[in-house]
Amino acid sequence: MNYFWPAGARALVWIVSLGLIASTLANPATAYASTASKTRTSVQPVAVAHGAPPPSTVPASTTTTTVPVIDLKPVLSKVQGDLYRLSAIADFQPAEALVAKARSVLAAATTQVAAAGASLADARFELASSKTVEAAAAAKLRSIAIGAYVGAESPSSSSATSNIHSALLALDAQELLVIVGERARADYQSAVTYASQSQSRVVAAERAYGAEVAVSDQAQAHLDSALATLSLIQKAAVSPPSAASPSLPTLTAPTTGASTPSTTVPLLPHSPVMRPVQVASVSTSSAATSDPPVPVSPGILSAPMLTAAELASWYASTGHQANATVPISQLTTFYAKWGNTFGVRDDLAFAQSIVETGYFSFPAGGQLTASNNNFAGIGACDSCTKGWAFPDASTGVEAQIELLYQYATKTPLPKGSTDVVGGTPLAGCCDTWVKLAGRWATSPVYGESIMTVYQSMLSWVIPLREQQAGIATPPPPA
Repeated sequence: MNYFWPAGARALVWIVSLGLIASTLANPATAYASTASKTRTSVQPVAVAHGAPPPSTVPASTTTTTVPVIDLKPVLSKVQGDLYRLSAIADFQPAEALVAKARSVLAAATTQVAAAGASLADARFELASSKTVEAAAAAKLRSIAIGAYVGAESPSSSSATSNIHSALLALDAQELLVIVGERARADYQSAVTYASQSQSRVVAAERAYGAEVAVSDQAQAHLDSALATLSLIQKAAVSPPSAASPSLPTLTAPTTGASTPSTTVPLLPHSPVMRPVQVASVSTSSAATSDPPVPVSPGILSAPMLTAAELASWYASTGHQANATVPISQLTTFYAKWGNTFGVRDDLAFAQSIVETGYFSFPAGGQLTASNNNFAGIGACDSCTKGWAFPDASTGVEAQIELLYQYATKTPLPKGSTDVVGGTPLAGCCDTWVKLAGRWATSPVYGESIMTVYQSMLSWVIPLREQQAGIATPPPPA
């Protein structure tokens, strides 16, 4: 419905539409999804944007059309595999950096071990020298003691006649011997103390050497773990997960200069649709036996894996010509902006808009045109004549992201939003993208269509990410 008509015309159309709205409460606001068919109805939001009169009553029923069982495992498995590879590619360069850091830490630890070994050798040499000095001092003291003993028992002269002069000489010799002996005893005590101190230094040097060896051993273990992690990540980055594929380990930084194990600190978050990953360790046997990721639909409220620039480049690669009021490169920045505001996965919202608008072609026969700036079919349905119109592309993207947020949770709108769309009776109905089938659109393959487009985006981005990360892509099988 075009809300830029004169007020009287809008009121008349609204009155006529109330009966139609009341009879089409089975499904949410949505738009033209393909040029082939248009089998959908719509639940209007509670409040109408841009000054249009609100409905007299809030729809009381949120009953949805029963969605046929669709086997989503093939497309979800492809998406899961690509997200797994993107996680590995994102981790590749950080893993290489960890290997380089581990090598640096090991080199520093090896240097410290060498220095500690040299100090230990010096301490041992000093101890040996002190023991030699101690032994020499002890020998000298014994010699003086023997000399003093022998001099006291034997005459100092063989002459039969002695005189006062010789007696005085003997007395001087005895006194000199005592003085020398006292000095020798002092030298001996000093040598004993020095030897004891040298022994203590040897013990300390041995303890320091052992600690440095322990640090070196730990650094080697970190390097082994980092190399094993890099190998796992490199393998995961160039091939989708299989039954034998391990979960990606959490990247952890090696310890620097400490003998205790480092605390595990994840350096990079993994894809929000991945199962919890294992912590890197020296042994990778437990990781090697873990199950491959279970294919599940990504959550609507989760972090994107693709950037705005990548989305724009992917679109350019498709060869489609956008019939929009702004260039695609600008449109993707709007998705990134509002996705960040609401916490909605904007890369998948962009994939949804591809499905809704036919690659932004707004084909003839649909209820929306490019000038409506409506990229999600808000307000369009089989019983409607027109979908909603928004004044500019940014507001149109905001409306889509806001409505996705409301479908995903009953939590009030976050700060920074302007409540463009208003409420919806289906708030909190769909936490994943595949659950939108039968709710956002009656098509049972609506969620599958979104995931198929997204998988195309991922497949296009993966080789570029591998090239940017410096990962060699193996040649295709013959």
